[in-house]
Amino acid sequence: MQSDPQIDQYLSALAPDNPWPDRQMAVQELGCLRSSAALPGLMALLPVDPFWKVRCAIIQALERIGDPGAVPALREVADKESFHIVRSYAAKAVERLSQAG
Repeated sequence: MQSDPQIDQYLSALAPDNPWPDRQMAVQELGCLRSSAALPGLMALLPVDPFWKVRCAIIQALERIGDPGAVPALREVADKESFHIVRSYAAKAVERLSQAG
């Protein structure tokens, strides 16, 4: 699969040394693109981003992209995440993506 420069640009903005609002904005833009090409980067970041608002934005982006391939990563977050809001977002996303597929 050929890489998309726009997706690559947003994914590079997800580096942990970038401020969380910049990471959150990049994640939201990736969700708006609705491209499955962003899935690997988003799913890799989901369990490790240090800020809960960014993790919630990742969940929303994965849900917006709508690829059922994200369900296992979302299910793991719904089961293991320490922050209850993030767990709740993940559980709802699993339910919606499971119904869509």
